[in-house]
Amino acid sequence: MEKSSNVKRALVITKAVTKITLAHTKSLLSQKLLTKQQSTQQSLKAVFDAITQLKGLSVKVAQQIAITMPFLPKNYLDELEKSFDSIPPINRALIRKIIKNNFQKYPEELFDSFDDTAYKSASIGQVHIGAIGDEKVAIKVQYPGMNSNIQNDIKLLKLALMKITKSNNIDHLIKELSDKLEEELDYTKEAKNIDFFRENNLSEQIIIPKVFEDYCAPNILTLSFLEGDSFAAFISKNPDLESRNHYAQLIFDNFFANLYKNKTIHADPNPANFIFMEDNKLGIIDFGCVKKIDNDFLKLFTKLHISLIENRDDHFITNIYKEIGMIDDTPQAIEFYTEVIKPMEDIYIGVLKNDWYKFTNNFTFTKNGFDTAKDIKERYKTTFSKFHQDYLFIDRTLLGYYSLFEKLDCTIDTQYVKSLMREYHENNI
Repeated sequence: MEKSSNVKRALVITKAVTKITLAHTKSLLSQKLLTKQQSTQQSLKAVFDAITQLKGLSVKVAQQIAITMPFLPKNYLDELEKSFDSIPPINRALIRKIIKNNFQKYPEELFDSFDDTAYKSASIGQVHIGAIGDEKVAIKVQYPGMNSNIQNDIKLLKLALMKITKSNNIDHLIKELSDKLEEELDYTKEAKNIDFFRENNLSEQIIIPKVFEDYCAPNILTLSFLEGDSFAAFISKNPDLESRNHYAQLIFDNFFANLYKNKTIHADPNPANFIFMEDNKLGIIDFGCVKKIDNDFLKLFTKLHISLIENRDDHFITNIYKEIGMIDDTPQAIEFYTEVIKPMEDIYIGVLKNDWYKFTNNFTFTKNGFDTAKDIKERYKTTFSKFHQDYLFIDRTLLGYYSLFEKLDCTIDTQYVKSLMREYHENNI
């Protein structure tokens, strides 16, 4: 069964590669036959047609691109969105078999009610609605064979990313996403993450679902169902500025509160992970991508950000980066800082410079961030290998959240977050 699945996936990838090669060849042979733009568009369509069939890592990457690069040409984004908005569910008989194999009971025997029509299809699993007693639950069932498919999909992912970013230096991105996905494939780990955030929830307005442990397995996760609007549904209702600001503020404050008080962050800024609920509450439903932050690093990270907010001189800042290990103690250290790191940090520290920051819906913030990173990467091929993993993880996640804030066209108050930073710094000097 697994061997047959791998063969089918290999055929999907081969078909996509053939289509891309054919489009490129036609473009080279005759501009009349196929323009460069048409060639790129056909290549992208081949890639994302394959993504909808492959699910898994491919869709995760497509989502990440759409989240962190919303300024890409609209035709690119349209193809991306198709790839994860129209993922076909697996058949009902297979869902029944997966549940029976894990619990020795069919779903109608295990749950008080179970809808065998998928409520939602996602990248690595699909959700069904059921009930335990009188409580409505969401049952996430992982697609079979996901572990064995990861490496097979990487070839296609590289093709997609190289086309979109026009870069060959993407191995670090592929590796990070691949590593994180392997963690996400174990639903028992996600259940523990959910329990942690629920037990350590820092806001009454943030709602974390309850885990039903007796109905969970490594590839099945059963949670209380959160009623509310998806991000797309929320935006479609044209919410007023006060409402948009409220939810953006909740996300912003909750991220930093968890960073400083729980030393753990929810590191998946996908808009689909948020449920906009009644009474101005916000639900968070996906905890597959969670990052624990090292306390020694956080001390230096906080010292660095406070120093940047206070406009300390370049030599002072450079020395902090030396402590973190991102800059070597050489005569060229200050030059490396001003040319390589300083342009990057301006992207993130700019939000915190003043007490308020207005995000606009023309994506200038995330575009500047992407363009700066791309420019630095092209000039310094080995630069990113020196960046601290936690540093990159925090800032990459923030860039995803800031992209979300641009879509909300909102304004956030940064005073609470800066007070968290200063309080933590004073207690850890």
